[in-house]
Amino acid sequence: MAIREKLRIDDRFSWSFTGVILAVLFGAIGLYSLLRENRPNLVCEIQNQSDVLDLHRPLKDLALEFRGQDIQQQNLNLRIYTVRVSNKGRVDILQSYYDQDTPWGITVKPGQIIEARLTSSNSSYLTSRIGPEVSDPNTITLRKVIFEHDRYATLDILVLHHKESPPRIGSFGKIAGIDEIPVIDISAQQGRPGFWSQVLSGSPLVQITRIAVHLFGLIMMIIAAVGLSIVVGSIGERRRRRRFSSAIARLTKGFDEDVVEIAKDLYAMSGVEGLLKLQALLKNENMLRRVIARSQRLEISPKGERADAPEDLELAILEARDRLTRVEYGVMGAPLLSRVVKKGLVKLSPEGKIDVNPTLNEILDELTRILK
Repeated sequence: MAIREKLRIDDRFSWSFTGVILAVLFGAIGLYSLLRENRPNLVCEIQNQSDVLDLHRPLKDLALEFRGQDIQQQNLNLRIYTVRVSNKGRVDILQSYYDQDTPWGITVKPGQIIEARLTSSNSSYLTSRIGPEVSDPNTITLRKVIFEHDRYATLDILVLHHKESPPRIGSFGKIAGIDEIPVIDISAQQGRPGFWSQVLSGSPLVQITRIAVHLFGLIMMIIAAVGLSIVVGSIGERRRRRRFSSAIARLTKGFDEDVVEIAKDLYAMSGVEGLLKLQALLKNENMLRRVIARSQRLEISPKGERADAPEDLELAILEARDRLTRVEYGVMGAPLLSRVVKKGLVKLSPEGKIDVNPTLNEILDELTRILK
């Protein structure tokens, strides 16, 4: 699509606060759909880690040996890691998903894995089939089993390491749909208060202050969204006014100034859709008669005299409200037709027929043809 044609399409619509809200809503839905994509999500979580012997300082007469090694003299330590392997995705991991040429499992570096034991699982199938095996001092190999979603297996891993070099838990292997098996350490969060405990904690004064701050933030977000909508709408209105002036200059025939002014304001507010709406309203005789009758009543004061300034206070209020709230003229037909009637472009003949100024329909036809 040509850029010029795209700009013309954009001119037919004016931005509004509703448009901004819809954009945010659909953006949130799209982001949620992306995050909730149907794919496996295998995760290793370090749930706990603790030392087998927690001695803050060595004892002179205490000897601790493990497999012939003096742990204290060599500054070694025995640590147990509790690691949960779980599929948190929405898709089951089948055996065909694994790379058949490479193993998969858990690594512990630096240090030496002494033992890896399955301690719990919410699947009897995983309990009997996952089979953790210490394949070398730094590697635990797991079998390529069917890993259904929301299923997990928990391992206890005993590691011998130097006290100055704490081990790091990693993963290896390739599974279709997973770039890398992440390892997350949640052991530091053990014993901390839960989410709702943190949300509801604090004295009543703290709660009131928290609500006030959040409410203030929400109000500021709404004000920012409304301000952005108004700014974007104003930019679009100025652009449409310039385009309207260019279109009028292309017309060889001159038109009444009142007709041009009404069409210009209407196009600036509502684009081509506003001009088309006015054309449709000018064919609605019932509404035209009601507007003409109301206009005639407003021109007569309660004492039977013609009203002076302001000539039509109600019309001015309606039009001001339309502009302040960014309501398109085409949506509220009565204020728009009242302005047309006030300018004498639509009248009621002595015979009771609706008389529409022919130049009004003519300029609307010409402009909708040019500006589309």
